[in-house]
Amino acid sequence: MGKTAESAKGPDPRPRGAARQLRVLALLAGADRPLTTREVGERLQLPRPSAHRLLQALVDDGFAISEGNPTRFRASWLMVELGFQIASASRVRDAMLQAGPALVRRVRYGAIVSFYERGTVVCTDTIDLWNGDPVTRLFGYRFAAEQTAAGRVFLAHLAPEELPAGLESGIREHLAVIRAQGFETRSAQQAPEPGTRMAGIAVPVFDQNFAVAGALGLTVPPNLEVAEIQTLVGELQSAAASASAALGSQHAVHA
Repeated sequence: MGKTAESAKGPDPRPRGAARQLRVLALLAGADRPLTTREVGERLQLPRPSAHRLLQALVDDGFAISEGNPTRFRASWLMVELGFQIASASRVRDAMLQAGPALVRRVRYGAIVSFYERGTVVCTDTIDLWNGDPVTRLFGYRFAAEQTAAGRVFLAHLAPEELPAGLESGIREHLAVIRAQGFETRSAQQAPEPGTRMAGIAVPVFDQNFAVAGALGLTVPPNLEVAEIQTLVGELQSAAASASAALGSQHAVHA
């Protein structure tokens, strides 16, 4: 059976306290304003003393900032620094970003760089045309893997026991088709803006160990003609093959 570079793991080995701290940090990072201890406790269903203890630990370690009266907490810019360091150090991301601009010039649609983590797909970057030139920007959205074309590409290369619990049987059956054809299309997939949908096409990018290390995708208008979709798939697979080769893979990307 195939594999991804980030296959699903077993039970979380982290201490309970560390897992709680990460939940609090994620809440602060996604909040549109600083939160009080009471608000953090209510949203995460934590006793107020526990919420205070976790928040103070994050402040002490530099991951959160406390301010105002009553005291409110927000995530520090250290989160951004760490995110940039992770993104900049990724050879896989770099390979896809190298292949993406030429792809966008050819097809005239935006591209998305994605990675798989524990049943979710993380879209890290978009490449769009601006005044005729490709422009790359950090994206930073996470979705359930089954909701996007890229996520389903990753799922198609997991062993059955690695698939997320509760995955619909129809999706499970379709994964074999995705793996065989080497791509996935979604006529209406999850988008970051509430209430919006978009169509997507995605293909895998392989590393030197023949694992799926990333996915390169296109965002396209819905209801494209079959012939145009086939052309776009070919262009996307060509770009993914270039990225895979840069990672030392000899895996055949084309179906």
